[in-house]
This record gives sequence, structure tokens and C-alpha cells, in this order.
Amino acid sequence: DVELPKTAFITNFTLTVDGVTYPGIIREKEAAQKQYEQAVSRGQTAGLVKAAGRKTETFSVSVNIASSSKVTFQLTYEELLKRKFGKYEIFIKVNPKQLVNKFEIEANIFEPQGISELEVEGTFLNNELLPVVKKSFSGKKGHISFSPTIEQQQTCDNCTTTLLQGDFVIKYDVNRDSPNNLQVVNGYFVHFFAPKILERLPKNVAFVIDVSGSMSGQKIRQAKEALTKIVEDLKEEDHFNIILFESSVSTWKDNLIQATPENVNQSKEFIQQINAWGGTNYNDGLLTGIEMLNKAHESKSVPERSASLVIMLSDGEANALNEVTYTEQADVEETTKALEEQQYIFGEYIEKLWAYLTIQQLLEARSVAQGDEKENITAKALELSLKYKFVTPLTSMVVTKPEDNEEKEAVADKLIEGTDIVIRTLTHLTLSAKQQVSSYQPPPAPYYYSSVDGDPHFIIAVPQKEDALCFNINEEPGVVLNLIRDPVTGMTVNGQLIGDKKSINNVRPQNTYFGKLGIVTMNRNVRLEITTQNIILQNGVKRRVFSWLDEVALQQP
Repeated sequence: DVELPKTAFITNFTLTVDGVTYPGIIREKEAAQKQYEQAVSRGQTAGLVKAAGRKTETFSVSVNIASSSKVTFQLTYEELLKRKFGKYEIFIKVNPKQLVNKFEIEANIFEPQGISELEVEGTFLNNELLPVVKKSFSGKKGHISFSPTIEQQQTCDNCTTTLLQGDFVIKYDVNRDSPNNLQVVNGYFVHFFAPKILERLPKNVAFVIDVSGSMSGQKIRQAKEALTKIVEDLKEEDHFNIILFESSVSTWKDNLIQATPENVNQSKEFIQQINAWGGTNYNDGLLTGIEMLNKAHESKSVPERSASLVIMLSDGEANALNEVTYTEQADVEETTKALEEQQYIFGEYIEKLWAYLTIQQLLEARSVAQGDEKENITAKALELSLKYKFVTPLTSMVVTKPEDNEEKEAVADKLIEGTDIVIRTLTHLTLSAKQQVSSYQPPPAPYYYSSVDGDPHFIIAVPQKEDALCFNINEEPGVVLNLIRDPVTGMTVNGQLIGDKKSINNVRPQNTYFGKLGIVTMNRNVRLEITTQNIILQNGVKRRVFSWLDEVALQQP
């Protein structure tokens, strides 16, 4: 068993057997258990990771090792660090239960705002072990290492028992010019707020909601859910109002009203009736909210000692009259590089953070729900856990080393890492929703043809040969595949898989298809995201969304 913080989710588990690494796959718990048991019954090396319960902090790691094998396993987990008593905490449970020849804890911290303080505590750190802890920080980076020798681990001379049993806690804080930090990536945002004064003041809140056409569908549903949750958290001494803006502006009430239970319930009914239409006019929406707050203070209809704020929910697509852009640049190149190290289509760490928090909320709601409500919550939590690859009480991660004959077949079905494929750059590309690209005539050069179709399988021509290589990619929905990486032009193309619909209890392989393509040209700082719904173009801080019905010609000098 591996003890982790209660709020942590395991996201990766790999086995390295005799120098070959096998990645783990997230599956519904029963399907993963069945695959693991089948592998064990055949004497194969296999591993299974499952959560033992949200209250216990314990994850079970079962590893079956075939005879004469050298195995290393690596467990990766993700956790949202919360600020407690003015500091962020990284909690590590240490319990090797034996002396370890090479024991090491190493932590590398990167914070775009800069690290202001860094310290380490340990329940097992005595006077002899304290000097073994090495810590340093400068600017945005911090480093901590702890690697005691066998002698330092021993409870006494010639003893076989270890001192290393307990908690190892890293605490740090960051520099902040203001008590908040807003980060936005691909339509998902996170607002970090760390107030210095915790005395609660009555709030006067103007909710400014974007109901333009660009907010239709999932965006307006997310905005309504967020607004409903925020309204429910208002206290009775607070005052609030709701302002809707598109090409024009409308308000729920003429003035701010008190957040009584009756008024809160009425506002929730109003929120459910919100629909998206029209253009986007930030300016008038913001001005209306500010004027309403000023009017409330001037008329003394709100407490004199109260805090006024405007909360805006929008997708950031200003296209009517005025455009308002909020941006905070803190070493953009270094921050972008750190984010791109994540394994998402464009470093979508905020989207995964949203999924992380949503799964936690669903699991909490599931514990008290009953009947159909519990089934619906369970299905939604399972769907998100599988999509974003989290080990939760509903899922497990399984990894199996194939048998010799299976391994030979697997090589043909997998893209071999480290293989370089020369891709010639297209000078012009036309996309159409009803058109298939069946051929390509490059500039005078050797002709190489490659294509992708279906589940997904690839055909790549062999230079100076009449033969072609064909191989399948058998991965789970949500996996991101690197299709092209050209260091000369700086172009990278990634594809994210989606799956067809199937029953939860169906353990047969799920058909997968490309549901999202991400194209990045680092030399020009241009990003293109292509889905079945729309095409998103981002050039620096500018972002535009096109539908498949649009005919657009873009030119960059």
C-alpha cells in the first residue's frame, strides 16, 4: 500500500522490466482487476493500482513479478496544493519498512511568481538526519533533497530496523504583489486568491455574465453552474445583482438586493433561464456593474464598511464595440516551457485541474446520494476519471508485460519511441468539413505518402522501396499522440483520441478516433486547435474561433 494525501489522484504507473518500460492504462475498476488477474494466472509481470477509499489516503499497488526479472515501478500522482497558515504544503508519507541502499527524496519546485520562503519538517528527522536535508531556492525555482546512507537510516549500530517512518513535509510560499492571480488556458480559467486580512466584510457583488453567441453550448452551461454555486455561498448580509451582456445589456433587478434565502432562490431560477445569443460587448457590461455598485454606496443602501466587487464570467471573445484584455506577464517564455512539459494537447493543466476538482466534488456528492441520483453522479465521475486518467475509487490503473509471442505482435501495433520520421512541410493546406484529403503533390523531391484513417492506423511509405509500413495505435480515449515534430520549422502536431460509445461493463477494446488536433508553430507563436465543432486560432494573446462553415483567409507577414 502507498499512502498519499487525501486530495491526491494517481495519474500514471509504469513498470520497467529488464530495461523495457510498459505504461499503465486507466480502466473501469472491474475491467482492470480482470486484466490483472488474467496476467497473474499466466505468470506474467503485472501491476495494479487502485484507490482504497477517499477517506483513508491509501492506494493499493499490486505487483506480480515473473521469475528472474528485474523490475522498477514508477508511480505518479497529482495534487492541488492548498495554502494553509500562509504556506503551501507538500506532504510525503515515508515508510520503507526496511533499510534501503539508495533512498532519496528530491523535490523541484517552480513558481512563476517567485519563491519567498522554503522550509522542511519531518517527524522522524533527528539531530543526525537534519543536516542530511539540503534545501535551496532562488527566484522561481526551489530544490530539496534528502538521501541518508544506510548507517544514517539505522535505529542503532548493526540494527536492521529503520528510523525512516513518518511524515516529510515541505512548506513554501510565493511572492505576490496582489492577493490574486488569474490564469487562463484554452477556455478554462483558475483564480488563485490569498488574502492577507481574513476578517470577513459584507460583500456587494455585481455578477456580469456573457450571454453572447460564442458562449452557447458547454460554455454557458459551465457559467450557469458556476454562478449558481457562487450565489449559494453568499451570506445574508451580502448584496448582489446579475447583469447579462451581449450586444446590449440587461439586469435581473434594477438595484443591488440583499442575499436573503428568498432572493437567492429567485436568482437561481433566473440563472436557469439564461440563454446565449448576440455579440459580445464587455465595456457596457462592466460599466453597468460598476455604476450599480457606485449608486448603491451613494444611496447608502449597502453597509458603509463593505467590499464591492464585479465578478465576470465570459469566454474572452470580445467582438462588439470594445475589447478589454487582462493580462499578467511573468516571464512568459519560462512559464510556457514549464506548462508544455505536461502531457496535454497544449499543456492544458487548467482543464485537468477543473476535472480534478470536479471529480472530488462528485465523489463527495456520491457519498450522500441515493438511487438514480447516485448512479448519475457515479457515471459522470467515472467518465471524467477515464477521460483525464485519474485513479479514483471508480477506476484502477493496470499495466501488463506481454508474453514473448504477444510482445512481438505488440511491436507492430505500437509507435516505437525514438524513431525519427522525416516529414516535408506543406506550403498550403485547405480544410473542409465535407472534403477528404486523398493525395498531396509536394515540391520536386522524393515522394513519400502517408495517411491516417479509422482506429487510428498509419501507413508510411518506405523510401526507395515499394513496400509500406502499417501499424495501429491502440490507446485509450484522451491519450495525446505526437504526430509531427519538425525542429527545423518549429512545427508540432498532436492528436487527441476520443472513443465511441459503449457500455461501462463492456471490456472489449474500445474503438478510438482523432477528436482534436493541435498544431503549434513555435517560430511564429501560432497555435491551431481543430475539433469537430470548431477551429481555434491563437496568435500570441489574440484568439479567434471559427466554425466549419466559415470561409477565412489568414495571412501573417
